[in-house]
Amino acid sequence: MPRQEVLLGFFYRSKNDDNETILGFLESQNDDMDTTMWKILQRTVRNDHVEWAFTVDMASMKLLEARSFVVNFKFGQTLIRKGRSENVGAQEVAGLNPIDRMEVDSDVDDHEFGEPGPSMIATSQTIGSCAKGGDPSQGKG
Repeated sequence: MPRQEVLLGFFYRSKNDDNETILGFLESQNDDMDTTMWKILQRTVRNDHVEWAFTVDMASMKLLEARSFVVNFKFGQTLIRKGRSENVGAQEVAGLNPIDRMEVDSDVDDHEFGEPGPSMIATSQTIGSCAKGGDPSQGKG
């Protein structure tokens, strides 16, 4: 069997969608994407989302590479990650946990979310004054 990349996909709000439905979203929302040759190796449901370990045909791989592995999905986008290259078979997939094999961007890991900055506070005050019938150009209402 030829070497194939195992890809990892994370599909939000899809726990009630079967694999064919997810493939349908991907195909209909991404120009030139044909998912008929994709092979789902493992499906894991976590909370409200679905994780896949899967392989794709060469044309799909080239399309994904051209799009930096970002695909449209439902009302947003999701990032497909490269797993590992293997001669794909049951023994290689056994025990594969896609979330454990995903590389996490260091800037996401290191980022701390603190208190809202001045622009966020000003925005919430402006929105609040508009809701009370105030004039947003006059500041706090």
